[in-house]
Amino acid sequence: MFLLGFSVLYLVCVQVDLDEQKVLQFIDQKVAVSGVVSQDVVKKNGTYRITISNISFNYSKNTLKSQVYAMVSDVPEDISRSDIVVLEGILKSGFGDYVGFLYRPKIVSCGKPSPPDYAEQARSTFSSALRSTINDDKKSNLALGYLVGEKGKMTEDFTDSLKRIGMTHAVVASGFHLGVLINFAKKHLKKISRLCALLGSLIFLVAFVAIAGFSPSLARAGIVTALSLIA
Repeated sequence: MFLLGFSVLYLVCVQVDLDEQKVLQFIDQKVAVSGVVSQDVVKKNGTYRITISNISFNYSKNTLKSQVYAMVSDVPEDISRSDIVVLEGILKSGFGDYVGFLYRPKIVSCGKPSPPDYAEQARSTFSSALRSTINDDKKSNLALGYLVGEKGKMTEDFTDSLKRIGMTHAVVASGFHLGVLINFAKKHLKKISRLCALLGSLIFLVAFVAIAGFSPSLARAGIVTALSLIA
């Protein structure tokens, strides 16, 4: 089992490295980048920040398991996570987990996925219901950031205020959220059986990660939590 897991991890790492090498050939060139919006679109310093994954270049059908970061001047009002976008611009070298960077590219197209992202739709429905209950935008945005990791609707002034008081971690979905859900599932399901508690906890984990988004912090927390539950 250990050797199988190690082999799968090795093959995944090799594929990611090969994909990154393919991206490098497009650096400093004008390209059309197609991909999926993998995280919430956030406005900062007058531009919209978009993370694009599962990318392809110049309308090729060859999809690469890499991420590109883009700073866009304007975006469609209904853009959300899981949307499929095409951007045109000069591709620059990336940073961190991003293999490429686009500064103020042109949005050629933006559409919804088929089949739709049901987890994103569920979060959107929950967000609308909460905003209709809490009429104060700052309070509702803070609640949504804390509950489901939604940061796209937060204003720059409010985000800066959170930074000044050192509370940005409050709106980042992380291991604490998973811990609350797991403890709730174990408390109510362990009375039936340990297996039921395990399966229920894993279902809660997968559902929350799907709704909140597969961000780096939540991905790490999800993997560690899942391994702890199985162990």
